[in-house]
Amino acid sequence: MTNNRSITIIGAGGMGTAIATLCAAYGYRVALTDTNADLLKRYPERAAPIAKYLAGTSRTADDILRSIESFSSLEDSIKGSFLVHEVIHEDLEAKRALFRQLEKLCDPEVMLATNTSSFLLSEICENLPTRNRVVGIHYVAPAHLIRAVEVLTASFSDDKVIAQAKTLFVSIDHVGI
Repeated sequence: MTNNRSITIIGAGGMGTAIATLCAAYGYRVALTDTNADLLKRYPERAAPIAKYLAGTSRTADDILRSIESFSSLEDSIKGSFLVHEVIHEDLEAKRALFRQLEKLCDPEVMLATNTSSFLLSEICENLPTRNRVVGIHYVAPAHLIRAVEVLTASFSDDKVIAQAKTLFVSIDHVGI
C-alpha cells in the first residue's frame, strides 16, 4: 500500500460515519463528504460513541474525531486521497453518476471503492474507462464492531487494487472475505 494515509468517504450516513471513524482510529486522515449538510454538521455527535469505543492507549476519542474533516465539496474532499470510497444509498443510477464524476476528478492511481450490497461492479462501472481501479469494499454493519469486510471484484479488477484493498483491511484490524 502507498505511504499515503488519506481516505475520502462519500456518504455521512450511519455506515459512512462508522467507516470514517474506524479508519481515523487506525491513523488515517479522513475526508468525509455528503450532499446533505445536516449529516455533515451532526457527524461529530453521531461519531462520538464510535470513537469512544475505538479509543485506545495511543489515541483518544477526540484525537480520532480530529482526524476527520468534513467537506461540502466533493472536489475538495478527494484531494490527496489514495482511496475514495462511496457509501451512498443503494441507487444504481446515483452510483453510476458518482463514479462517472470520480473518473473525471480523481487521478488514475486513486483506488475507487463502493460499499454496495445490491449491485455488481460491472453494473456500477458500466462504460468507465478505468474501471479496473474500482473494487467493492462492503463493510458489515456495524463496521466498527464486525471485523469482516466483503471484497467485491469483477473480471476487470486489477490485482494490485485488490491487494491494496486487502492491505487496508489488515491495517484497520479487519478481515477481507
